[in-house]
Amino acid sequence: MPRRRRGGQHNRGAAAQPSQNAPRGGRPVSSSAQNPTESNANRGAPPPTNPTLNVTIPAIAITAVEEGTKAQNETPAATGGLERKLELYVSELERAAAMPGPKLWVTVHVAMPAAMLGYKDVDPSDVDIKTLFAQIAAEHQVKIEADDDGSAITVKAANRAKAKEVIASLQKQLLYRPGEENVWSTQLLVHPPKDGKGYFTVVLQSKEGDAGVRPVAKEAKNIKPASPNELAADTTEYKVGLRNILDRTAGFLRHSPNGMRMRVLFGSAVFDEWKKDKPEYNYIEFGRLAHRVGARGTARMINTVGKKAFESLQTRLFARDNGLPQSARDYIDPATEPVYSITMQTKNLLVESVLEPVQVQGRLCENTKSLRQYRIGPLVARQQEKQDRRIEIVTVCPESSHDWAIDIRKVVAPELAEAPAPFQAQALEKCLKFTGKTLAGSFPSISIARHFIENHDIQTVHGKATWTYLLSGLYSLEVTVHHKWNRDTSLPPITSATVTLFSTDWDDEMRAGVIPPRPWNAGFSSQFLKPYPGDAAPGVPSNANDRLSHFLAWVHWIQKALDGVSK
Repeated sequence: MPRRRRGGQHNRGAAAQPSQNAPRGGRPVSSSAQNPTESNANRGAPPPTNPTLNVTIPAIAITAVEEGTKAQNETPAATGGLERKLELYVSELERAAAMPGPKLWVTVHVAMPAAMLGYKDVDPSDVDIKTLFAQIAAEHQVKIEADDDGSAITVKAANRAKAKEVIASLQKQLLYRPGEENVWSTQLLVHPPKDGKGYFTVVLQSKEGDAGVRPVAKEAKNIKPASPNELAADTTEYKVGLRNILDRTAGFLRHSPNGMRMRVLFGSAVFDEWKKDKPEYNYIEFGRLAHRVGARGTARMINTVGKKAFESLQTRLFARDNGLPQSARDYIDPATEPVYSITMQTKNLLVESVLEPVQVQGRLCENTKSLRQYRIGPLVARQQEKQDRRIEIVTVCPESSHDWAIDIRKVVAPELAEAPAPFQAQALEKCLKFTGKTLAGSFPSISIARHFIENHDIQTVHGKATWTYLLSGLYSLEVTVHHKWNRDTSLPPITSATVTLFSTDWDDEMRAGVIPPRPWNAGFSSQFLKPYPGDAAPGVPSNANDRLSHFLAWVHWIQKALDGVSK
């Protein structure tokens, strides 16, 4: 009788025979199982040029049993166990076959020329570069990295076509634009004198508590004002210069990947550089000095106003001044209540909370023990910005007590700036006491326990009372009284005030998450200064075509209100 071949005709035992290189208790899965879409014709093709992939699919451990041995030695129960193991193994292969194949990447290294030779300096730690790379990577589903020295950029994409598309986008976004390095700086203009340039004399006065000086116009006597045509020409010259700076700034900012915030601030322009032996300047000499200190970065704005100026502005707003257009008087609510907030500054964080009035049956509840009329709202913590880059376009007004500036700053995206608060609101509330007194701006006087300040390494405490007035459909005015304490809150605070003109439309147009170039209109005025239908400005009708004049009319009204000038 012929000897029976082990394994039977179907050689079922061979199908389960483990590989010589298989780990103990398991079996490697073939390449066809890793990529079930591969055809038989391609199995003998050379390997792809993509980087080596290590894909591990877990296998069910089984024991190989030869059929002859099974017939002689195994019981039906053992045979059934083997079949169940085989079924599990097959089901695992089917599950692996249903999974998508491994994602292959094409890696491209792009060499960058030296900075300023046609392209920007690619600094991997720069906020602009990191934001730009993150936005392009998210849009195209790729990976982008830069070498530490910025000499090369690595792009990892699913295929060559996608890699080329990303490289083209990077080349476009990283183009160097001449003059861009000077945008994030202070630029100064001089407001034209009311009586003409011929009688204009400026003296530099020391500012209390500051090492710098502020330009102040010297009062002239027995003068003959310039003709109306000359005054109009001076005003036109100033507006042309301002418009050119604004248009050039907007042209650069539309290529910024970061979020930004634009505000109009009022305060004092201070020079840190001047000729010590020259006490007076005529208009031409002062213009040269302003240009020089602006270019050298030795001029700055102190964006605070005094108590008298703050009260003068509040009085005009509460009374809905007759110098305001009727549309603005309709917008302004004289019963506007302030919002009180408290901000604690640690080494790396700003922790802020709104003080919420405690209401009981429609009236403020006062605890006679702690005089607690307010409770601490939810805490919001954010990282302090390490790099406070800003654009300041300052108009120096020597004939006024206040200068003004358009201030544009980069804003860190909320998802990057937000951080967990270092303490709970309940813990702060237990250590915060209201003294029952009020400070300037009706802010409630507070005291925070010394041990709480020290345990959480709080450097300063800021209390704010903020009023927000709607002036028109486009513009709003924010008036804030600030109280600043150091680590000892039992001492009297340092008090100041800020006045800010802004538009919520600006915040939307400068928001983060927009891949440059931003879809802005040509020209700063057409993009940011377009009034709403029916919006008038002081002395400017609602149908005026000059949007810059409409904007400047609001600035000058605020400036005069701060100066206490009636007209």
